[in-house]
Amino acid sequence: IEVTVRDDDSESGTGTTSLTINNAAAVVTVSVDTEIDENGTATATGTITDSGVLDSHRVQIDWGDSNNLVNSIFDIDAIYSIDPSTGLVTRELQDGETFASTTSDGATLTSSSVNLTSGLITFTVEHQYLDDGASPSGNNTQSDDSTVTLTVTDDDTGVASNTDTITVNNVLPTTNLN
Repeated sequence: IEVTVRDDDSESGTGTTSLTINNAAAVVTVSVDTEIDENGTATATGTITDSGVLDSHRVQIDWGDSNNLVNSIFDIDAIYSIDPSTGLVTRELQDGETFASTTSDGATLTSSSVNLTSGLITFTVEHQYLDDGASPSGNNTQSDDSTVTLTVTDDDTGVASNTDTITVNNVLPTTNLN
């Protein structure tokens, strides 16, 4: 940073200093349904708050599902995109935008709300738990807990994580004799 001051006699003085701008780590939360039955779909609601509104984010969700070890991974655009040649905003992240998982799990992340000022993004993602425990032999329990871990990495390599737990209940088989 350089500052030059001139007085009314055309005398001037210049001073310089340096400034370091550090990446602010994002703050993340995740909340999943408390409990579902096997073969049910769980909804995870999450938030990312990052004062770096020009940062894009990679969102990874480890569902803790012993029957589906594929994590959901999403690449979320920055809240603002700036044209480097003009300095003008070329795009803003919008409520209701969807992002497909980059893995084979087929999940979709939907932004529920985007606060352009604070850098808060709220989103939802769904995941189906086919069984309450490891298949095919199972584990003879009425229910099993899965820890869902949300990890967010910004494009400046800042990382934040949060977890929540979901209980997946066993469903008894039914029979029908005719």
